[in-house]
Amino acid sequence: MRKSKKTVHFLSAADRINYGDLLFPIIFQRVFDEENYEVSNYGIVKSNFSHFGALPTASYRNLQKAVKEKGGNVVIGGGEVFFAGWNTLFRFISRSYSFLGRSDSINRILAKLNVARRLLSSGGVLYPCTPSPHELGNAHVSIIYNSVGGRFIEKRRDNDKLSSNLLSAKYISVRTRVTQDSLREFGVDSILAPDSALIMSDFFKLEDLAGKITIDRSGLPEKYVVFQMGVSKGPEDLKQFALMLDQQLELLDVDAVLCPIGMAPNHDDQKILGRIRAASQRFHLRIPGNLFDVMYLVASSRAYIGTSLHGIITAQSFNVPFVPLNKDLVKLDSYCATWIGDLCTGCLGFDEIDQLETILSNWKSEEISKKTTRQKRMVYQNFDRIKMEMT
Repeated sequence: MRKSKKTVHFLSAADRINYGDLLFPIIFQRVFDEENYEVSNYGIVKSNFSHFGALPTASYRNLQKAVKEKGGNVVIGGGEVFFAGWNTLFRFISRSYSFLGRSDSINRILAKLNVARRLLSSGGVLYPCTPSPHELGNAHVSIIYNSVGGRFIEKRRDNDKLSSNLLSAKYISVRTRVTQDSLREFGVDSILAPDSALIMSDFFKLEDLAGKITIDRSGLPEKYVVFQMGVSKGPEDLKQFALMLDQQLELLDVDAVLCPIGMAPNHDDQKILGRIRAASQRFHLRIPGNLFDVMYLVASSRAYIGTSLHGIITAQSFNVPFVPLNKDLVKLDSYCATWIGDLCTGCLGFDEIDQLETILSNWKSEEISKKTTRQKRMVYQNFDRIKMEMT
């Protein structure tokens, strides 16, 4: 007798062109590609970036309706979801809403009136990625967190509500010790697991990626590193930094392919990379036509250097050296501290870019590869636990 399928509502930030967020439902679908799971994919808005290699998302309103009708399991798919509000998330999707939010006074009004929540949901859910079964209108639904990130903000008036919601979850796995410690302070237990995107190289081999990309491989430098930077995550003196980077590339005898990874509003890597390109003939800007372009460029490179966590995770997955940038990025620095430890420098300051050649020349590839193999097993073990917890 055939078992009835388990209903899975997969919620992630895959409703915007941001490489890392688009990976979560793809990886989840590959792991849960079995007959006894019925997986539906959701964001806070309906989207279809299939032209970019992504899976479509249904809206949050549809999620609420489906949960009420079917119950089952809501899996929060990954990313820095603790504790992003409706207002913040919508600014990453809508450029017009993001433009309005540039004014502090207008942004405060939008948040106070709960404009984004009213537009995007049927109400009831205080924070979209931290719902309780009660908020979703079905006491029997199981809430599961798949290796997520973020932390509590001190003295926020909603902290008691948020901790109560998390305590109602069936299973919580987080991707850094910083997140785990933050939750523990509010009495919430969690399991530590690497970011699920780490196993991407198990599903996408380099030779397979070559058939999925849109970029012209013949136009790439023979030897290159991938360089990326978020528009609001760069140095104060961008010109001086670019000159220092160029000097390091000369010592390494490589060029740099400048590749945007986040192109959603308030990420806009392409804008700052366009400014960097003008600094040297060694810099080559390549705008990805799909997410496989990003994956292929990093996997084929001599190293990845940048401010994107999933740029780092892609490099680690394919055993490519990586150098995280910007000491102010807690998400990036804490992930490297949790999973790479003494084998990685942590985030490099912009004024420390002159250490790049030394770091890459002394890269401990074999030792990091062994760590990656162990961590991939942990990702699969985390998915196994999620399957066990599903109703």
